[in-house]
Amino acid sequence: MVMSLQDLEGHHNVAYQRSANTAWRTIVGETIVVHLDAKEFFGLNETAADVWQALDGTTDLGVLSARFGIAPVEVAAFCAELQELGLVEVVEEDEAPSEVSPESEKPLSGGSQTEVVDPPRIVWREEIRHVAASCAFLAGANPLCNQVPSS
Repeated sequence: MVMSLQDLEGHHNVAYQRSANTAWRTIVGETIVVHLDAKEFFGLNETAADVWQALDGTTDLGVLSARFGIAPVEVAAFCAELQELGLVEVVEEDEAPSEVSPESEKPLSGGSQTEVVDPPRIVWREEIRHVAASCAFLAGANPLCNQVPSS
């Protein structure tokens, strides 16, 4: 189920999880996400990288907004874009946690609440043209990265 921004309005308890057909890696401060089925790379800004790593299916949009000091509409718009690209999936509301521990609401970066934070966004996107099988990225449960080399 793809959720539009209108669907997300007032539903800050919606949680997303990264799709199994993705892999990612942070290299020299830049997070790169690979859509294994669509054969595309995506570069994320720092805020988007923080949000991406928190998309585990257990943390809702309201908590992400508070944790990273981002307006709820910006978090929702970013997650909706990721979903449209096939990079994340909505966790059904009845499967998402109904309560959030106070510990999970603390900012991960330890930054102050007055700090100006760039909205999360994809800064570049590129098609994968020629690539050899590699599991240098963190596997998102893709069978390709679980293969044993043949002799």
